[in-house]
Amino acid sequence: MENVKELLGHASISTTIDTYGHLTVEDARRTLEAAGWFTGREVRL
Repeated sequence: MENVKELLGHASISTTIDTYGHLTVEDARRTLEAAGWFTGREVRL
């Protein structure tokens, strides 16, 4: 959660946990797959 806090620029870890603490690893995977990650459709920089 600390990494997510920093990436999103939240001033308080409480904000991050209150907003995203209920999400599971599977929720994150589905979101990343929808964005093209883990599917072979990844955006190459």
